[in-house]
Amino acid sequence: MKIKILTAAVISAMLTFTACGETDKADTTSEKPAETTTTTAASEEVTTEAVTEEVTTETTPAVETTVTTTTEATTTTEEIPPEHEKEEFKLAEGLSEKYVDFDNMAIEYNGHIFRFEEATIQDFLDAGVELDTDDDLEDDYVADHETVDARVNITGSISARLIFKPRNGQTARECVLKYFSVVLVNYPGERITYGTNYGEGMVHSNIPLRLKMSELTENSGDPTERRTGSFSGSTVYEYTAPSLYLPDRDDRCSEYKFIFYNGDLVEFDICSDETKY
Repeated sequence: MKIKILTAAVISAMLTFTACGETDKADTTSEKPAETTTTTAASEEVTTEAVTEEVTTETTPAVETTVTTTTEATTTTEEIPPEHEKEEFKLAEGLSEKYVDFDNMAIEYNGHIFRFEEATIQDFLDAGVELDTDDDLEDDYVADHETVDARVNITGSISARLIFKPRNGQTARECVLKYFSVVLVNYPGERITYGTNYGEGMVHSNIPLRLKMSELTENSGDPTERRTGSFSGSTVYEYTAPSLYLPDRDDRCSEYKFIFYNGDLVEFDICSDETKY
């Protein structure tokens, strides 16, 4: 019984020692890190003084730059070409200086003068004039009421109409010059592209192809009749005199007719003998 009690006491003592030892060990282990931590904290304790580094940023004052833009005032002026100096009219030798001259009604070709009521188709052909016609120039007989029509060039782009009239049943080549007509503008407002003069080596009259109404009256006087033309803006100047073929007939006449559009010559006709209406 004593042995059991002793044994129990010994075991109890041992258990108590072991427990205390573990406790001490545990206490030692937990204290040492605390000391280390304290020491380290003490050795590393640095008083950090908040340093505010004043950074002076030098601000370059804004330089007010005044940019003066000089805009050169440009006045756009539409360049108007100078008015083309009117070409001087070259009058063919042998023709009248007067545009309306009933005493000298004629046209010219390379120095040859063809007078109205005198010059025949054969005279034109002998002078080398190229007559463009649909009529038969070899016809042996042309009745008095018939005519022979032809066209001739007076510039590179303009032609004239000629009418030849028989006298008492003549042949076609014996018909004489009666009528000369030039249409310069085909319709109102057509652009004028021609000059004053006739083409070199072509048929000429004594009337300039560029002519104003004032120039006509200054050269040849006032017309016998002035009237409004068949289309708006046109004016007709007519000069009449006794017929070159039958001067004693009151119902017949010779005539120069000029048609102007807005003051510019667009057509003219020369007729040595026609019936008055």
